[in-house]
Amino acid sequence: MSLLKRKEPLPRLESPAQRERKAELVEPIRRTWARVDVSRLTVEEAAELRELWTKARDATDEGLYRDDLSALSEKERKRVHALIDQALPPHEVERQRALRDERERRALQAFADEQVSRGVPPVRRLGLLPGEVALAPETFTLGALHLADVGLLAAILHAWSGGVVPFRDSHWSDDGASLVCPKRLELLDRELNQTYGRDGLPTSVVDIRATLSHLARNSFLEVERDPAGWTVRLGPRLRGYVEGVA
Repeated sequence: MSLLKRKEPLPRLESPAQRERKAELVEPIRRTWARVDVSRLTVEEAAELRELWTKARDATDEGLYRDDLSALSEKERKRVHALIDQALPPHEVERQRALRDERERRALQAFADEQVSRGVPPVRRLGLLPGEVALAPETFTLGALHLADVGLLAAILHAWSGGVVPFRDSHWSDDGASLVCPKRLELLDRELNQTYGRDGLPTSVVDIRATLSHLARNSFLEVERDPAGWTVRLGPRLRGYVEGVA
């Protein structure tokens, strides 16, 4: 018995005018997705994609043009993605899907971070990227900080810039100026609370309380302690440097 080879569907026949019309319809989309292949769409599909794209890019009430698909309904967004996927080469479809998955993952992570970091995140220094650390020169020139002091200070400043609390069960104050911590201070990553020997085995627990007190004595932080726990603020050496322009 012979096996019949499945025939590939014949390509759609279209006139030069139809192809020109499709290229005209998808031209705005090609500025974002340069690899859009009009031969993969019908004139009707190209017109539908153009209509949805125009609606998505419509100006807001403030007169600003949108740069995402938030103006579309969930059904319309799915249709846009389906048409774009249809109009792209297979390898580009996979790349775009991976990008969408990564954006969704980061959005979920940002939401989780926001839930963990209750209160209002601190003001970030102008020009500083989220999570980027700016250590004032006195950190190194004052001659009062050891490596462990610098390490904890960097972790706290990373939290100040990124908006994610560094200690377990801590949160930001309502005005975004303070970090409110429980009585027991423990970094989110438990392994960072340990010091390690040359064999890779833990040797001791980092004394966060003593380090915070040392940073406060040298005006890098302001630290208050009461029966409920700790309140940490930026000290005089850092306040203007981190929250504004040095």
